[in-house]
Amino acid sequence: MAVEVGDGAVRANASRSRMAHSLSLVGDDQLAGRFQVGNMIPTVIDDDLDAARARNRKTLRGYVALPN
Repeated sequence: MAVEVGDGAVRANASRSRMAHSLSLVGDDQLAGRFQVGNMIPTVIDDDLDAARARNRKTLRGYVALPN
């Protein structure tokens, strides 16, 4: 749908191992043109490394529990 109606797609926590497959579904003409591809990755910037790790664990816990 992103190819048909949009100028790009943003994945949320996309698997790098599946990105080649996802991009193969986008035509070469779109990829060579204005079509943009992005991937959201949860990031924490904090001087307290333990607090940053705890925040990332809490954020990613739901994703890790998904069946896929």
